[in-house]
Amino acid sequence: SLFLIIPVLFIYSCSSTDSVVENTSSGLYPSRYSVNGFQSDSTIFSGFGSAIASDSSLAIQRASDESKKNLDLAIGNMAEDVRTQLVSDGVSSAGNTDFILILRNAHADAVNQTDMIEYSTLKEGDIYRSFVQVGITKTELLNQLETGFNGHPRYWATFSDNSAFKTLFQ
Repeated sequence: SLFLIIPVLFIYSCSSTDSVVENTSSGLYPSRYSVNGFQSDSTIFSGFGSAIASDSSLAIQRASDESKKNLDLAIGNMAEDVRTQLVSDGVSSAGNTDFILILRNAHADAVNQTDMIEYSTLKEGDIYRSFVQVGITKTELLNQLETGFNGHPRYWATFSDNSAFKTLFQ
């Protein structure tokens, strides 16, 4: 099979690097690709997606959409875990509808700030298979979440100043 790297800088205003596609026990995946769709390390949260299409640009777009969805779900679950822990700990404000809406909007806005980190496309006959990694640094995510709580400093303090938040987001 022929391995092609498709430049999509004209589509995306972010930088990316290519990766080598290799055969693994779980199929053809770039070496850095996480098949569970999400990964984090000490500096970044990453979402991963793959897609196939008859057009390489469409395959990349679909993989990008999937990687953002996977990142969104993971960050949303972590934020909700912090919020439910706060409620369990007796912090009644964390159960308020406005708190929940502010938190969900803040996390959605943060995910919209992701950048494409890496992509690769493999041509298999008449079909293109693309793999995309998007990410947001932990610092940028925290800044975006805090911005989402703008005008609600007590809610932000409640959300960000506890052990569950520090364990998951820092």
